[in-house]
Amino acid sequence: MAEEIGTGRPALERRERDLDALQALYSHWERGDFDFADVFADNVVWAPADALESGEYTGVGEIREAWRTWLQAWEPPFRIRATEIIPAAEGKYVVIQVFSGKGKSSGIESEESTTLLATLRDGKVARMEGYWDRDEAFRAAGIEPR
Repeated sequence: MAEEIGTGRPALERRERDLDALQALYSHWERGDFDFADVFADNVVWAPADALESGEYTGVGEIREAWRTWLQAWEPPFRIRATEIIPAAEGKYVVIQVFSGKGKSSGIESEESTTLLATLRDGKVARMEGYWDRDEAFRAAGIEPR
């Protein structure tokens, strides 16, 4: 019962394992390394929730191809840094993140705050939903926006 409501030793161990996976992922993204896939489940799903592009990408191969297209618009290294990771229920985590890079065609340096809703299972990222609207991400996670 304790594991179901998010308290007790099994839940705390699961949360620690999940946080370790997210921190490993962001340590690579912070360096501009978007090929790191050790923390993704085999059938991981990436869903841009409120972006111009729509749809879902399933599996590391599809996600990598979608990101490769996105990254082509930026001078290397494009980076994503987690500024806060907020645990929610059912293996979900809201990640406040900052995209930073320099546009290839514009030459303009950009830094934008976005939000990721990550769902982890067995210490692996099973689903990622990207949000420009932070409040929407919080609501999707079942957390009161702040």
